[in-house]
Amino acid sequence: MKHVIELVANETNKWIVTVDFNDEGVDAIAQNEVRGTEDQAHAYAMTLARDFRENHADLFPPPPIEEHDPMMEEIL
Repeated sequence: MKHVIELVANETNKWIVTVDFNDEGVDAIAQNEVRGTEDQAHAYAMTLARDFRENHADLFPPPPIEEHDPMMEEIL
């Protein structure tokens, strides 16, 4: 996931936060406006990404399932 923070022209402390999931093989972008400092906008990018993943879980492939070896169960 990559994110971009842009200051809105002619606005004080208003940012456009964009998160892009193409580097993960998911053709999706989420975007929202936020007011505050640039640091707050960067922090919000993580929240926006998390919320997008939760709301669109069907777009993200599940993690690979590890197969277990029955022989290893006997050892444990």
